[in-house]
Amino acid sequence: MTPFCITESSLKHLVDQLAKEQTVMAPVKEGSGFSFKRIANGEGLCLDFTNSTVPPKSVLLPQLEELFTYEVKSGKVRTAGSTGGDTVTLIGVRPCDSSAFSVLDRVMGGEYIDPYYSRNRERTLVLGVSCSRPEPTCFCNVFGTGPVEGSSDDISLTRVDSGYVTRPKTKKGREFIEKHTEYFREATQKELELFELESSRVNKSMEAKLKSEGLPERMSKAFDDPYWQELSRRCIECGVCSFICPTCYCFDVVEEVNGNQGRRSRGWDTCQSCKFSRMAGGLDPRPTKPDRLKHRFYHKLQYMPMTFGAISCVGCGRCVSRCPSNVDIREVIAKWQ
Repeated sequence: MTPFCITESSLKHLVDQLAKEQTVMAPVKEGSGFSFKRIANGEGLCLDFTNSTVPPKSVLLPQLEELFTYEVKSGKVRTAGSTGGDTVTLIGVRPCDSSAFSVLDRVMGGEYIDPYYSRNRERTLVLGVSCSRPEPTCFCNVFGTGPVEGSSDDISLTRVDSGYVTRPKTKKGREFIEKHTEYFREATQKELELFELESSRVNKSMEAKLKSEGLPERMSKAFDDPYWQELSRRCIECGVCSFICPTCYCFDVVEEVNGNQGRRSRGWDTCQSCKFSRMAGGLDPRPTKPDRLKHRFYHKLQYMPMTFGAISCVGCGRCVSRCPSNVDIREVIAKWQ
C-alpha cells in the first residue's frame, strides 16, 4: 500500500474520535519521564519523548492481572475478561518496544498460547513512532529492532516537516487507515524523500560497535568463565532490570480468599530474586547471585534464540540507564563478540 501522510492536527483530531469510541493509550508525562496511560483526547497526545520509563508491554501484560475468580464452596469459576474487552489503540510505541512485542508473541502466542496475553494482543492496534534522537544508552541498531520502524507496528509514523509519513504494516493497519481515510492522504514525493533523509540521519546517529551475529554460539563457550562471578559483585538484586525490560515475562501467582470468594492473579516477578527459582522441596537450580545473574544474560542472548528463534533484547537501553550498580548488558555482549 502506498505510504500516507497525516498532519499533526489531523492526528490529534483522529485521537479525539478514537477516544470517544475505545481506549487510547499514549505516553503521558509523569515527573521526569513518560508512562503509557489512557488519554481522553488529542490534546493529551505527546510524541516528543525518547522512551517511556515502563515499557508499553504493560498494556498487553499488566503488572498485576486477575486471572479468574471463584466461589470456594461451589467451585464455580469465572475467568477474568472472558467477555472480550474494549478495543485499544496504542500510539507512540518506539521501534524497540514494538519489536519487543514480537518476542513476547513467540513465547505467549506460539505453540503454547497464553489466553490473557493473546486476548490483549488481538484487541490492540499498535501505532509506532520512529525515534528522532536516540539516547546514548540505546543500541537497537545492533539487533535490527529500530530506530525507525519496529517489527510489530500495525502502522508506523515517521516525523517529517508536514506531519508524519504513515506506513501501514499489517492487515489491521491497512483496514484502520481505510476506515479513517478523512485523516490521511497519500504522501507526496517530497515527503517520501524527507522520510528517507530522516531515516538515514537517525540510523547514522547511532554507533554500531557491537555485533549480535553468532552471539548465542559464542556464549556457549563462556558458561564457566570467572567473569560472571566478577560481574555479580556489582549486582544488588533489586530486580529493576526485569521490571523495566520490554521482553521480560516472568511472573508470580497470588491467591486471595475472602470468605467464600477467591481470586487468583499474576504479577511481574524477576529471575534475580533469591526465591524465584526455589522449588517446593527446597531445591534451587540457581542458588547463588552469580547463578541468577548469569541466567538472565544467557536467557536473553542464548536460550531464547535457541528455543524461540529471537534474541530477547531489543536494545532499548532501559536496564543500562537505570541499573543502580552499573551492570551493563552491552558490556556482556562486547565481552563475547
